[in-house]
Amino acid sequence: MILSILLYSLIIFYSFCFGIFVFQCRDFSLSFGTGHYNFLVGFSLYLVIKFFVTPLKENINFFETFQHETTHMFFAFITFKNIYSFKASSKSGGLIKTEKINPIVALSPYTIPLFSIFFILLTFFIKEKYRDILFFFSGFFFSQFFSTTIKDTLFGKQSDLERYPLFSYIIIPISLFFFIFFFYFFITYGTNLFYIIPKSTFYLLFSK
Repeated sequence: MILSILLYSLIIFYSFCFGIFVFQCRDFSLSFGTGHYNFLVGFSLYLVIKFFVTPLKENINFFETFQHETTHMFFAFITFKNIYSFKASSKSGGLIKTEKINPIVALSPYTIPLFSIFFILLTFFIKEKYRDILFFFSGFFFSQFFSTTIKDTLFGKQSDLERYPLFSYIIIPISLFFFIFFFYFFITYGTNLFYIIPKSTFYLLFSK
């Protein structure tokens, strides 16, 4: 529960800061470099494969289910929950059995693009010339997360969301907003975004 409160509080805080910075800062304008374009190419490629490459439909279904259940499992693991079973199938769906569920375990597949973040973290460990490849894969997996979250939230009946019905439909759109701008700002500023954006927000709100 502590991790749930901490993580979602940070997402809400930075979403607020991103919103103020983007919509109130007169000096802000969207600008795209090679990293941004590679991210967008990866994002677009996934959508093309998902909606137009019919022979891969079953593979895509398995991939989405596997990502979903893996994210459940990861957050169950880091919150010290016992994991009893893991299942992912393209036809019958997926299921993870663990002990008592908390908000981060239940909602993480809809709010945390785990695979996309993994490739972003790899940028700290490889040479700069290879980072655009990681941005491509980060965009690819974020597209999977984004499209699946929209589908499951608007058109699916997910038991995970029914556990926390009010909170789910508040935090999911906030998280989507947060990660859209998080990836943009990370490619632009790197980890400095965690300092630059709140500082600018504070200045915009209290300098007058």
